[in-house]
Amino acid sequence: MSELNSVPAAATTPWDIPTARSLYNIDRWGAGYFDVNEAGNVVVTPLREKGSSIEIADIIEEARERKLQFPLLIRFQDILRDRVAHLNNAFRNSITEFQFKGSYRGVFPIKVNQLREVVEEILDAGKAYNFGLEVGSKPELYAWRCRTSPEASSSATATKTRPLLSWLSPALSWARRSSW
Repeated sequence: MSELNSVPAAATTPWDIPTARSLYNIDRWGAGYFDVNEAGNVVVTPLREKGSSIEIADIIEEARERKLQFPLLIRFQDILRDRVAHLNNAFRNSITEFQFKGSYRGVFPIKVNQLREVVEEILDAGKAYNFGLEVGSKPELYAWRCRTSPEASSSATATKTRPLLSWLSPALSWARRSSW
């Protein structure tokens, strides 16, 4: 039998859910949000154990029915919210457990994802934790000025040029005077 006509060994092994999870390494990157269900389909559970699962194939089918263009970007806002809460609660629990006298005030580096919807979702989810933004450019400073409360932590990492500092000083004064 020629090599082209032979069946690879991997194709002869039985396919099951644990094999799919292993092959696609879902336990490593899924973080409880993604899995393979009993029907063998990839599912997303945006609230992990607190919520229900949705088959990705169903989302794609609905997108086709709506005649949306592919490739398709699918964003699960609840995952963003859950990650912000999970991160902040992990710090709160550790601070309590180790009797740390300081506090944790996280920031989202806006350069990671500047989409308004993402930034707003993260800031909204982080309100209870005074979660803020890390900004590094004048446009990011504008976003910070418009979207964060004075109680939220913020970090400016831009090159501190004279024009930028002259713009930043009134912005900080504005933030201190603002009522939210």
